[in-house]
Amino acid sequence: MHMTETDSRESIPGGFLSFSLVAQEIITVLFAFYSYQQGDMSTATFYLAMAGLLLVGSGYSQYF
Repeated sequence: MHMTETDSRESIPGGFLSFSLVAQEIITVLFAFYSYQQGDMSTATFYLAMAGLLLVGSGYSQYF
């Protein structure tokens, strides 16, 4: 059976997707803060970049 575009949107509730992205952002920022406290700047920068991508994804999911 072929899924249409509206079927794929209805398979994941919008509220859950928003909550999931925000939770992932918080966890990623906490990992970045922990890495910063340990003195590992490259890992902290990586986690902050991932948090930025999640923030863009959150905005993208709100827009569409």
